[in-house]
Amino acid sequence: MNEFADLSDGQRAILRTDRGWSPIILGVTTCESLVRDARIYLEFEDDQCCPISLASIVDRLWRKHAIRVEPESVNAALLLPRRIELDDHLIQHLESL
Repeated sequence: MNEFADLSDGQRAILRTDRGWSPIILGVTTCESLVRDARIYLEFEDDQCCPISLASIVDRLWRKHAIRVEPESVNAALLLPRRIELDDHLIQHLESL
């Protein structure tokens, strides 16, 4: 699972590729149930485990992508609902079950 930042100019910057969650797809798993499970996992991770600090996001965007953002902008973005996207390969696999 990866985490991206969609920028106002249309670019997408990778924030994290180390989310460490790989669901086991069994029988009646659907796209909707997988998205629901991902939301539950991410909310738990943020609340209980390892939330990402604003400073670390700002720093990572600068170091990895040479993109300058204000912490206030990052904070505003983090307050929005997360958008969870499944790639085409996974969607096709789930639909074939």
